[in-house]
Amino acid sequence: MKTVKKVEKSGRNTWLAGLGGYDTSRDVAADKIDRLVEGTGSTMDSLVSRGQLVEADLKKRLQLPEWLNQRLNAIRASLNPGQQQLESATNKLDQALNTLEALVANVEQEQKKAEQAKKAEQAKKAAATKAAAAKKSSVSGTSSSTSSNSTRSTKAPDRATSAKTKSAGSGSSTQRKTTTRRSSSTGNKSASTGSKAKS
Repeated sequence: MKTVKKVEKSGRNTWLAGLGGYDTSRDVAADKIDRLVEGTGSTMDSLVSRGQLVEADLKKRLQLPEWLNQRLNAIRASLNPGQQQLESATNKLDQALNTLEALVANVEQEQKKAEQAKKAEQAKKAAATKAAAAKKSSVSGTSSSTSSNSTRSTKAPDRATSAKTKSAGSGSSTQRKTTTRRSSSTGNKSASTGSKAKS
């Protein structure tokens, strides 16, 4: 049993030593990170200043003389003949396309405005046509009523004359026929007068 206890004790001591080592390493790591963060600002500044010096040195070393730049430009121009002309033509074409797009947009707006104006004009014409039709129907209704009134007024005396002839009682059949013919011819005249008024 003593050996089991010794093994347990040594295992526990090992476990505790591991935990202590973990805690110590955590403290050491945290301390190093703190130092690194504190020194980062100054380290970064020193690196930036050294990088600027190196960049200036490289520019001096890699800078080509002016005569060599001119020579390279001449070689490029001979290898790509018309490259500058092509670029200028492309720029002009782009400007022309932009102008054309603007004109097309303006034309479309004008067409929309014209269509709206046309629809408004058609609506006005339709309203005017309806108003004229309504006015014409009211005028024709008035003229037909006046023609029927005139027909009634012309028939009324004919009836009166026929009533007189009947009341007289002594009139011959020829007189009755004449009266009937007169009333029918008067009725025809009033009907033709009414049709003229309608037209």
